Amino acid sequence: MDNEYKWLPELEGTVPKEAYGYAISNYAIAYEAWRRGLNITFEKVYHNRGMFIPKYTIYSKNNKVQFSHTRPHLVSKQAIKICVNKQLTREALDKENIPVPKGMLLKSLDETYIKKATSGLNFPLVVKPLNGRGGRGVITGIDDFVELKENIQYLKNELNFDQIIVEEYIQGEDYRAFVIGDKVVGAFRRLPPHVIGDGKNSIKKLMKSKNDIRVKIPGTYNMRVIINKEIKRELRKQNYTLNSVPSRGQFVRLKTKNNVSSGGDPIDATDELPEEIKNNLVKAVKAIPGLIQGGVDVIYDKKTGRYAILEINTKPSIRNHLYPIKGNAHEIPKAIIDYYFPETKGNYLSKTTPKYYFDYLFVTKYIRNNRLEKFTLPPHPYEPNLDSKLISFKSNKELTRVKQLIRSTFHKLKFNGEMNLIRSGEYELIVAGNYQDIDFFIDKLRSNRLLSEVQFYNYAGPVRIGFTFNNKSMSDPLRLIEENENLNKKVKQLEKELNQLKNSKSWKITSPLRKLKRKREK
Repeated sequence: MDNEYKWLPELEGTVPKEAYGYAISNYAIAYEAWRRGLNITFEKVYHNRGMFIPKYTIYSKNNKVQFSHTRPHLVSKQAIKICVNKQLTREALDKENIPVPKGMLLKSLDETYIKKATSGLNFPLVVKPLNGRGGRGVITGIDDFVELKENIQYLKNELNFDQIIVEEYIQGEDYRAFVIGDKVVGAFRRLPPHVIGDGKNSIKKLMKSKNDIRVKIPGTYNMRVIINKEIKRELRKQNYTLNSVPSRGQFVRLKTKNNVSSGGDPIDATDELPEEIKNNLVKAVKAIPGLIQGGVDVIYDKKTGRYAILEINTKPSIRNHLYPIKGNAHEIPKAIIDYYFPETKGNYLSKTTPKYYFDYLFVTKYIRNNRLEKFTLPPHPYEPNLDSKLISFKSNKELTRVKQLIRSTFHKLKFNGEMNLIRSGEYELIVAGNYQDIDFFIDKLRSNRLLSEVQFYNYAGPVRIGFTFNNKSMSDPLRLIEENENLNKKVKQLEKELNQLKNSKSWKITSPLRKLKRKREK
């Protein structure tokens, strides 16, 4: 798998774990702006159908753009209203002669009405909720009216959707393209959730192996394929069960929808789409009043050349453009900042400085939990004489004392980096700062009687802003200390409860019985 993709070098090692998954989009855009010298402020989050999405503002002296996930405030409310409503989107595109699937919004879910209303549509069909998001409720490949009726009832009764669209199924492959201004800057093809048989393992085991791969990819690490009714239903249609062992090379589809969040695979396909389609994707975004950028979903059949645009998302995730499972990543964050802050094109402060990156923990831990209303990132560190080193040393002194020594020096010399406990008594430092200060720091470490075997090396890897302590040892003394502290708290709580019990009336009343029991035991 190592040779099947090529991700962006500037994101290698600079995306903290807290930003993995959906938050990569926020982080990557902010990171691109920050390393150009722009200012970033994250604000208190709002709740959106179970998801916490921070708003963040990117600004300079002359310009300011606020983002909600990937959508700038410059996108009009009218554009958002149209794109959320799939029927309004279809009407806006159809008006501009942009290909869309033939279909309709059902005015009633009565069986007689459905049969009459859909009589002019050709099977197979697709059903989906009018205002659905993330592929939830989208069911494709419906072959007859009985199946159509069953799936509409499923959307209504189990998923609680009462406004449903029915469309003709367009044969072809599913693509998501990111459009900004007059250009398609990236596109990926979505394979449906699936496994490939090896002739040895069951579908259930193949799913586990695939999930083991997905958790290692920053864009899909928290998007495992979960066994549910939909998967079992789809397997039954193919005469499989979870325990079936498909033959080598056999493609087994697990779901009808292709969304990556549901388990689909993102494959880079920017060069697969013909220019005619790309031009119509740009035209589709411009057909929505007040829309500047968007994620456009399109079905394209390479054999026939037929295609149709399914919907437009005003707040599309860009994680799959950055971390495709196969193919090349595309610089969507660069295109976004270029568009809104053209004066910063090519103005990277980090070209000749250490590879700095900022922490995302403050967003997930403090802003999300309402401990902070807003947080402004410190400016990207920049001066001509910056350098970075990897320093190793040993010490038999207690961890707390060693950690305090390093932390205080970091703050005094305005260093950035981290301290790692490799194993008991062995440490590693990543230090970035003024090269003269680093030389002074190394001399200071070598002369400190608490430390030994101090060595240093040139370092070109990523450097986290601020001071961070990481425990990379197999036996985690910090964790043991924390567990010990928690245990002490529990002991004190039990002692308190025991004292309360001893002072209670019931304890005093039963005292003679306990004395009698002790005498008998003797």
